Amino acid sequence: MEKFFQETLWGKLKMTNMIKDRKDWNISRQRTWGAPIPIFYSENNQPILDLQLINHVADLFEKHGIEIWYEWDCKRLLPPNYNHPESPNGIFTKELDIMDVWFDSGTSYSILPQIKDVYLEG
Repeated sequence: MEKFFQETLWGKLKMTNMIKDRKDWNISRQRTWGAPIPIFYSENNQPILDLQLINHVADLFEKHGIEIWYEWDCKRLLPPNYNHPESPNGIFTKELDIMDVWFDSGTSYSILPQIKDVYLEG
C-alpha cells in the first residue's frame, strides 16, 4: 500500500482507515472457485509466513495452474522435505478462502509494463 499511495497522502490515509475500521474482511471470499490465497497453517493453526514457501507455490502455480491448490494435498504443494518449527510432526493445512474478485482484478496493473487509460479483463 505504501508504494501504491506514495504520491497521495490523503489516498493512503483514506484506504488505511477504511481497512482498519471495516467490520467485515474485504479481500477474501468463501467460495469453491477463484484465485486461492496461498497460505499454509502450522499444527497450532498459525499462518506460516515464509518467503521460500510463497515463491515455491508461485512457481507451482506458474507451471501447473492455480487449480492445483484445490487438487493437491499440502504434502505435494510444499517443497520437498519442508519443515517448520511450529509443525514438528510435519502436519500442515492450507487456506481454502479465495481472493475477492475486486482485489484480484484490481492488482493486474502492477504486472503490466505501462500505465494505460483502460484495462480490460475477461
